Amino acid sequence: MKMIIAATAVAIAGAAASYFAPSPQQAPGIDPLKTAAVGNPSSYSVANIAEGKACVVNRGKHASTRTFVLKSEPGCDDVWPGLDQARNWTENADGSVALTDKSGRQLLMIAPGDGIGYVAVEPPSAALTLTAVR
Repeated sequence: MKMIIAATAVAIAGAAASYFAPSPQQAPGIDPLKTAAVGNPSSYSVANIAEGKACVVNRGKHASTRTFVLKSEPGCDDVWPGLDQARNWTENADGSVALTDKSGRQLLMIAPGDGIGYVAVEPPSAALTLTAVR
């Protein structure tokens, strides 16, 4: 009887250790599927939900520590007025991003949304989403 109890205890301990040990292909605490999906995209599709229009903006090289050069493709003014003039993508400490023109005037403020993209938060009337393009 003692042998059965000891064998059961060893089996339970082994199963628990196997369950809680990280697999050899994966570092603990990192979801490789999400990490690979996020990456560091440089192109985003900007979609105006209300109008059913879209265009692409491209985040380029660093202009400063928090700012990247931004270039919009033709037709972005049809998606949001002034978006063709966006020249800077400035990342804030809270995760939000200011899209500004060459004089530094803010055109849009975006923030991380559900998933991989961003949603416009300023101005409040902007029903825009930005989704990474591969």
